[in-house]
Amino acid sequence: MTQLNIENGLPTNKVYFVFRDSKGFMWFCTEAGVARYNGKNIETFTIDDGLADNDIFHCFEDKWGRIWFASNNGQLSFYKNEKIYNKSNTDFIPSVAIEKSLITIFIQNKKDSSFNIFHRGKDSVYFQCYQNKIEKKRKA
Repeated sequence: MTQLNIENGLPTNKVYFVFRDSKGFMWFCTEAGVARYNGKNIETFTIDDGLADNDIFHCFEDKWGRIWFASNNGQLSFYKNEKIYNKSNTDFIPSVAIEKSLITIFIQNKKDSSFNIFHRGKDSVYFQCYQNKIEKKRKA
């Protein structure tokens, strides 16, 4: 078993969440960006690569293979086809009011092919995400 830490490639030793995607990559959400581990090498991503914030506390893979990132500043970003998308480089991602104490939860919808994004904070928001669009549904 390999011990991953800042000395061998993680952006920081403070890891909030670890996720294994459908391709077998391990994603580490940290206070200093995201790291992707393929079993041998670690690749890091930050705001310089397109993340909405460096403080990433959760990630989720949707049905279409996008890896979504929930950030401390409340903004969303996702990874697809070797690129990170955010509200600045695609109109697919909605802007979310930035609040302190924001909680973002991703839930795959079993009824259809969508998934839900819940932002819980002062002004809670609920989005339903499909392959090519995101709809604001109602306040959560």
